Amino acid sequence: MLVTEQAGFDANNAIQEFRSAAENIGMPLSITVVEDEATHRLYQAPITLIRPDLMAAWQGAEYAGKATSILNIVRGA
Repeated sequence: MLVTEQAGFDANNAIQEFRSAAENIGMPLSITVVEDEATHRLYQAPITLIRPDLMAAWQGAEYAGKATSILNIVRGA
């Protein structure tokens, strides 16, 4: 999971929610936080889930209470 820092977005909360959801469903999840404006412009979302083959599986900012559902969709469960 790539998290880009941006004004008004609670990166710590997103990280905690996705980390907890991944642990609960037994899904490995690496998290990288980037504070680079160029990276944010490239991905255009504060959260990007990147598959092992480096394809973006999901992008967005609206995750609250949905992390488990998002991860299940991404992993095809």
